[in-house]
Amino acid sequence: MRYTKWLGALCTVGALFMQAGQVQAAPESGWWWNPSESGRGFSIDIQGNSLFMAGYFYEGDGRSTWLASGGAMQSSTAYQGSLLGYRNGQTLSGTYQAATPTSPSPGNISLQFSDDTHGTLTWPGGSIPIERFMFGSGSSSFQPETGWWWNASESGRGFYIEKQGGSLFMAGYMYDGSGNPVWYSSGNAMSSTAYQGNWSAYRDGQTLTGAYKSPSAPTNAGSLTLQFTSSTTATLTLPNARQMQLTRFYITAAGANYQGWLTGNSPDQASFISARGYPHVFTLGFVNEELNSFGLVAPLATPRRVETWAYNGANFTSALFENGFFVSQETLGAHTSLQSTNLKPNQFTSGMTEAQVVAVMGQPSCVQTQQVANRTVRYLRYKPTTQSPAASVALENGVLVTVLAGYVMVDPGQTVANICP
Repeated sequence: MRYTKWLGALCTVGALFMQAGQVQAAPESGWWWNPSESGRGFSIDIQGNSLFMAGYFYEGDGRSTWLASGGAMQSSTAYQGSLLGYRNGQTLSGTYQAATPTSPSPGNISLQFSDDTHGTLTWPGGSIPIERFMFGSGSSSFQPETGWWWNASESGRGFYIEKQGGSLFMAGYMYDGSGNPVWYSSGNAMSSTAYQGNWSAYRDGQTLTGAYKSPSAPTNAGSLTLQFTSSTTATLTLPNARQMQLTRFYITAAGANYQGWLTGNSPDQASFISARGYPHVFTLGFVNEELNSFGLVAPLATPRRVETWAYNGANFTSALFENGFFVSQETLGAHTSLQSTNLKPNQFTSGMTEAQVVAVMGQPSCVQTQQVANRTVRYLRYKPTTQSPAASVALENGVLVTVLAGYVMVDPGQTVANICP
């Protein structure tokens, strides 16, 4: 099997739905490409209504590079989002180093799928048709899950894996010794639950916005062994003989599962907190694309950004994550008081009513109403007690939109007790 004609990126796409009795497209997870522009491609991972993708291609100096994008889909057949770049992370065989995001965004991306295996990609390089890349046939007794895999203690790099029939194709997204993003790929026949092959490195292909150019012949970047222990776990042996445990990376659908964000099930959140010495995550909140609330206003659109509040005994930091990836942070120590919280994110579910919130939290200390973006938001405020921390719960049209617990935003000279007028 030859894999040199196709090299992909990452993307997650929505689910099947019915309309007027007709089955609509349910785009498949896996590798996608434009057959007329071999040498670059896209890996697409579909989990519920969330999409995460990466495109891999080349820089003007010839080296390989990649960009990612992810979030909630606008419909089961459409996605729009911003491209995200990262650098200074872990190399193929080097010790762990957390990656940092680059700014500004290289541009926007949209995907429109016409059926399960065909679509149109629009990004800074233009608009191109894409389709599923098929490299194997038949069936096998063992089938690992198609999609993103990672080592949770080494976030910032990952692996996209797909098995078709008796063949496996995978790519590793990581960084070179100078901190630049690079990717490697490997593909071949697979026996039982074990795969052996070599990492291939490519150069001098098509850039993000340039005319089509076929990449040069690949070079060998070292050997790899992938031993699956289940459909969602495996041991990867790298070229330096180092072994690392891989697990399937599950995307937390924005707004559908609060718990994933707080427990660190995102590529950047856990490493952000541990690297800065924060012993706990105190609070959880959502903001939309237009409003950066820092707890002051509630989201009024489908949440795609998540704020994590953390405290290390000296500094309080509000960190903003978009679809699991770090975006920015703000230190507000002089204006904030914190307590630890015993509230659990899984106590709150999407669509919760005010009565259900009160059943969890008890009666609020006060209720405030605020106009935000021409909408009315109702806040249930809870003063701190010896049994519970300060908290604020926002509802719109009687339905929960955000929960903030364990902190109070106050002006200098005020106290936590002033949470209510």
